[in-house]
Amino acid sequence: MKKMNLIRKTNELVNNYDPMDLLSLGAPDNEYSDESLKVAVAYSNSKTINDFKKKFVLIFANSFGLKSSSGKYLDLEKIAGAIYSELNG
Repeated sequence: MKKMNLIRKTNELVNNYDPMDLLSLGAPDNEYSDESLKVAVAYSNSKTINDFKKKFVLIFANSFGLKSSSGKYLDLEKIAGAIYSELNG
């Protein structure tokens, strides 16, 4: 996948999954733009789905101050798996 297509598709998927439930609360469409770019890079640099999941969770944990004990970690891992599969589709 070309770099620009990957970034566009990643941004679309992150927005669709709305990992932090911010878009559903009225946040602007570009709320996850920084994270989406980091996710695209993480996808490009990941050798396995588990590697990608770890990177994905860390991106959102760092951006939104999540603690590892947060129940949100499991949700983020599920979302990461779905995004990885769709990008590989």
